[in-house]
Amino acid sequence: MLINQKTYEMKRILLIVSFVFCVLDMIAQSNYIPQRYIYLWDVTYSMCGFVGTDGGGKEIIDHKKDIFDKVVDLLKKQINSKMDPNTIIIVCPFRGKEGLLDTFKCRATKEELSLISIKIDDFARKIKTEKKRTNTDVITAIRQAKANFIDSDADNFLVILTDGIQNERLSDGRLTTMADLCNEIKTWENLDEDNIFAYLYYYMLTVDATDYNLKKTLDDTKNVSGVNPGEAFKSLFTLQPAKKISANIKDDKSAILAFKVNERESLPSDVKVFVSVKDDEESVLDIKDEEFAIVNNQIEIPLNFRYPYEELKNKLPEKSMVTLDIKLIEEERHNAIIRLAAESTILELINKPEKTLTVRIKR
Repeated sequence: MLINQKTYEMKRILLIVSFVFCVLDMIAQSNYIPQRYIYLWDVTYSMCGFVGTDGGGKEIIDHKKDIFDKVVDLLKKQINSKMDPNTIIIVCPFRGKEGLLDTFKCRATKEELSLISIKIDDFARKIKTEKKRTNTDVITAIRQAKANFIDSDADNFLVILTDGIQNERLSDGRLTTMADLCNEIKTWENLDEDNIFAYLYYYMLTVDATDYNLKKTLDDTKNVSGVNPGEAFKSLFTLQPAKKISANIKDDKSAILAFKVNERESLPSDVKVFVSVKDDEESVLDIKDEEFAIVNNQIEIPLNFRYPYEELKNKLPEKSMVTLDIKLIEEERHNAIIRLAAESTILELINKPEKTLTVRIKR
């Protein structure tokens, strides 16, 4: 009888513990936000090396500028590198006034990625056969992608792959320029006002696609990054820091900041970031340009408080928020493209002991 009673109590303990872990897992999943990668794939004829016609109207093909197959391989490499099966992949080939020609969509599972790769290959063969001459219109492609695919239900990453200069005519006959494209890119950071996380990668695949003002705009605009011709075909690693982390001011001596790196390939071992807290009279933390190496896609930040705990607990409310600024060290590398998708995170300081679960066994 005693054995049966002990067995019964043990089963109760296991049931309670299992329930707790299930609740914790549900909470974790409720905070989970998937990523959406949208690829705008320029399929204008110049990607095949077309540079114009001679006096007799014959096409001139510069085989050194034919990067079409190379870009198809890059596109497939990037989408097949995603390791989170909940990642949404959308591939949109675009061309001149036609805008987005098609939409290939899948989730990053092995089966669906295999199918979308086949669709990309089939579409690529069709485009190479058409040999259609058009201008380049990145502006329309960006606007259509924003309107149709970017939303708050996921963290959005728009990747633009182009070899050309913005030069399409509007309906009123005006020829658009790189200045118009720059103005369109500057509006990207307005998505923050709608509580939509969206990051833009602009791949300048050739020297012809580069422009001084475009590069400056890409550098100066929030949540936008340019990729130069010399690095365009390297492996891309996007470090997305957790939006919020927590620490108990009494018990925790450090805070763990995790980075989502949605790549099957391992992040290079020597990637480092600076972390800072704004230095003012109200700050309770001393963190100024402290350097951390990312290990297992995370860093451990020591909590250097300016006040002893007894003073701190009377100074802070039950919950307070501190902004941690993050800066990537050595963004430019010979073997990879590494970008930081957000330059800050919120540290929530909890001013009370963590609750614990106590299980008593009656005998």
